[in-house]
Amino acid sequence: MTSLAFFHLVVAASMTVPEAAQRYGKSVRTIRRWCEEAPISHRVGGSPHRVSVPLADAYAAGARRAVTEFADGKAPADILLEAFEAHGVLDRLVAFHERRLRAEAANRAWTALASLTIGTGTMCSRG
Repeated sequence: MTSLAFFHLVVAASMTVPEAAQRYGKSVRTIRRWCEEAPISHRVGGSPHRVSVPLADAYAAGARRAVTEFADGKAPADILLEAFEAHGVLDRLVAFHERRLRAEAANRAWTALASLTIGTGTMCSRG
């Protein structure tokens, strides 16, 4: 999984460390340790951790290996898919990838068009 896709999964349904501590009945220190042990959070521009609700839910439920394997690029286990779906993250991730693929296709088309017009001496510009 690309780091950008993982980032979108984390922030699509996320909470602060204190919110996570309250949600799971743990100390802030424990949640910070979880963030160090497993890829359940992301820091944006040096700001505090944003903890992924679905990933933290799975981690708190004992699916620590599934969370780690997913972050390492393996297909998500059923518990993760259920958590992503329950929090609406799958729909957002699909939409993100669709936008990215459309942008890549548009860039490839523009590059192809530009290479064709260069040979004919015709100049065109974006815009």
